[in-house]
Amino acid sequence: MNISREEAEKIFEEQSAYVYRLALFLTKSRTLSEDIMQDTFIQVFQVYPQYDSTRPIQPWIYKITLNTVRKTLRKRHWTTLWNRQHKNESLEEIS
Repeated sequence: MNISREEAEKIFEEQSAYVYRLALFLTKSRTLSEDIMQDTFIQVFQVYPQYDSTRPIQPWIYKITLNTVRKTLRKRHWTTLWNRQHKNESLEEIS
């Protein structure tokens, strides 16, 4: 069961503000929240065939949003650490 364009648009229209507010609350960053919202809906539409339509959609999207926030923050943390280490290595080579 694939999602139709009309159904995807309806879900996005109904849930995008909720996803954005949740991401903003968790990250305190508007730019990052917009990225997370996009990533969340990509994931929602990819796994939509697994969604149990007898249940409310918002808790399902909430969980996907939380997982997307966690993944994004984890990636940013490791990227920051990697960049710091490379910067320190470069400074040691110059010395």
